[in-house]
Amino acid sequence: LPQPGGSMEMGDDNKKNKKSPLKNLPFGTPDGDKGFGAANSAPSWPAPSNTAANDALAPPAGAPAAGNLSPVMEDAMGSNNNDDKATSADPSQTNDRLAKLKAKLEEKKKKLEEKKRREGKQRQDQTQGKRGASSPQPQREQQRQQQPSPAPAPTDAQGNSLAEKNAVRFATGAANQATRALLPQDLQNETATDYSALRQTHTDAQDLGSAKSLIGTCQHMCPDEELLRREREGDIQLLEIVKPGELHPQNWTLRDTCVKRFRRSAADYKLDVPEWVRPPEALERVCSYLEEWVMERDRQGPDPRFSGGTAAPPSLDVYQFIWDRTRMVRKDFILQNYVGTGGKCDAMAVRCHERIARWHAMCEHQLSHIDDFAVMQSQQNIQELGQTMKTLNQYYDDALGRSVVEKPDEDGNETAVKGRASDTLAHGCSSNFVQGAPPADFNGTPLKSPSDETSLAGRAIC
Repeated sequence: LPQPGGSMEMGDDNKKNKKSPLKNLPFGTPDGDKGFGAANSAPSWPAPSNTAANDALAPPAGAPAAGNLSPVMEDAMGSNNNDDKATSADPSQTNDRLAKLKAKLEEKKKKLEEKKRREGKQRQDQTQGKRGASSPQPQREQQRQQQPSPAPAPTDAQGNSLAEKNAVRFATGAANQATRALLPQDLQNETATDYSALRQTHTDAQDLGSAKSLIGTCQHMCPDEELLRREREGDIQLLEIVKPGELHPQNWTLRDTCVKRFRRSAADYKLDVPEWVRPPEALERVCSYLEEWVMERDRQGPDPRFSGGTAAPPSLDVYQFIWDRTRMVRKDFILQNYVGTGGKCDAMAVRCHERIARWHAMCEHQLSHIDDFAVMQSQQNIQELGQTMKTLNQYYDDALGRSVVEKPDEDGNETAVKGRASDTLAHGCSSNFVQGAPPADFNGTPLKSPSDETSLAGRAIC
């Protein structure tokens, strides 16, 4: 409250809260209590005309003067003026734009008509073709002649195309050789397509619940059923064709050269048939036959079964043949439960797997210079080598130590009779040397085992 006799003044707090005059506002600076409508800041708009357009463009009451506009308002008003100028452009420019649009429409119409004409012609040609036109249309014949000729088949360094190489590699020889005459005498007159009559009748069949392991009864390298089927289907490969008196002994037949092919079990084909499974003695003969008669064919000079007798079998042909047959050898051991501890195991199974493992390791080294082997076969070769070594480890770790016993009993004791005439050449071999011409290495060096050394350790494995 004011003191008696004093003047009414504002307190100190009110003085501090008193606002300062506003400055630099968009619509100018107010003049005290008069506001924006003061005389010194009155707008200087042009006098409106009598037209309705000018009346519409007249500024509202209380608008700021032109001189007091802020930069933001001046830019906005400048852009509006430019838009007004663009809308009021020269009529000639508008006519040019309309002319261009009309030209584009005409061009699209022409393209559409051309497309309809082309489709109609195609439908007409198809209709004529369905009506049985005997000769092709001249236009089609001309287009066929103008087509580029197919690219030539890829060739190797010797000029042989890939198709020719595959034809030789997978040739069966059944088309140009009388394979029927090469069959054993007891199979040449076999005409039935159902080979079940060749199977033995088992009178001592027992319940599968009490059965322990399958025992193979096939004593041949290839079962007779498979031999007949492959001969009729033309599936006798060139390396299996017998040449009596030329490459093989005079009395040999396809039964002495054909080896059981690898095949997986299927719904319509079972592998665990005793007549189709070979026992360990037959499997060891298979390994010996492959080493003596097939393994070195690519290094023994010209073969009469390949290229008319002027060339040796390709190394990959020999590799793929042995690779397939050795897989089936290991499969027959598995079918008979040769798994080491908990199953069967003997020295014959160990030797067969050791020979197969050595062959895979040798091929990985000696065929590494062949591009096709390095690119496509090396990985599979190492995979099969690993599977063989895995089985060998199971045999070596047998709980009964049967890996060094020829024919063990249930307790692992030896039951084989020694001193027989058949034991003169061990391990299923028929000779101490590779059969045929002496093999030569790729650089021409002859490979031959020394004749004065008969021990297995001293002989060179070619």
